[in-house]
Amino acid sequence: MDHVKTDSLDESQQQQQQQQPPQHTASPKLIPDCPALETFQLYGWKPQPNFSADENFLDLLVLVTRNSLCHAAGHMGCIVVRPPSTATAAAADTSSQHGNENDHLLGSIIAAANNQPLYKKNSSDVHAEVTVISQCAKAGISTAGCTIYVTMPPCKTCLGALVMAGITRIVFLNCVPEYLKEIGTQNGIQVDGIPDSAERRQRVETLVRVYNEVNGIDAKAEVERLRQLRKQEKQERQKKRKFILLNNKKNIHPSQLGYSEGGKTFN
Repeated sequence: MDHVKTDSLDESQQQQQQQQPPQHTASPKLIPDCPALETFQLYGWKPQPNFSADENFLDLLVLVTRNSLCHAAGHMGCIVVRPPSTATAAAADTSSQHGNENDHLLGSIIAAANNQPLYKKNSSDVHAEVTVISQCAKAGISTAGCTIYVTMPPCKTCLGALVMAGITRIVFLNCVPEYLKEIGTQNGIQVDGIPDSAERRQRVETLVRVYNEVNGIDAKAEVERLRQLRKQEKQERQKKRKFILLNNKKNIHPSQLGYSEGGKTFN
């Protein structure tokens, strides 16, 4: 009898499972156990209900870019946003979780990143676009049909990665270069260059200033500390180049001569 009951229960469970709608595992979602924005200092930013989606995402992009620790040329940020077909469901889900319909834009963000160092500290070796695509790939998240918000127009290498990843819209804070227009048209990608504005810069600076004041953060001291750190790093790089040039004729590697950089022997 027990065996019969078990079989009957299994059959009932199977019927219930068959009645359930299929799970669309390929749909974009937030990166598991790592919400896209949790590692960034956003100074209390929240989506503004009277702004368009582009304006909100571009404000957020500027703040993400401020988090970059790379050298000046590498101050870049990138945000990946779900395609419209899946963003609606995500918006409803996020709104119910946060209790605020204005927060629904957060639910459409898949990933965000700055340029990343690889070969040298604070260098801009891996661009933000490649970084976010890699984040999604590692998590098994499709980027097909998604929109990319990036600080500046992507370089040709990054553009190739975006095309292969199925990105269908690229938005950045600059005019659209000719190569981007051509590649975008050929590959069905909408390319929108939205020049930065004084209003946006003022809005972001005010947000940062108020946050620092409320939290007792000495922004000037922090900026000066970073400036001195970068100055020191620049001097080390110049010293290294000079050292190599002086010994280049001898065909001797700096490590053989005991060159020291930042307290560590160069090797």
